[in-house]
Amino acid sequence: MVRVSIEGAAEAPAGLSHVDRPEAGTLTTVAGNQGLAVIRRSFAETGQSLSADGVTVTVRSGPLGDDPGIGSRKG
Repeated sequence: MVRVSIEGAAEAPAGLSHVDRPEAGTLTTVAGNQGLAVIRRSFAETGQSLSADGVTVTVRSGPLGDDPGIGSRKG
């Protein structure tokens, strides 16, 4: 899941596409010109552009809640 900005009117849920992959993810939440999306990890880079029904959706964060791995846990 990543934070995104939306350039235009989009409704959720909406499929997200990329020129390299027609099924890149799903826009799950929209609030004004911002939202949340579940996308393939290969597209989860700040600045990456995707499309939701012709509306540009830009990734604004890396993956939210990434697990740093077992090696970093204390216990």
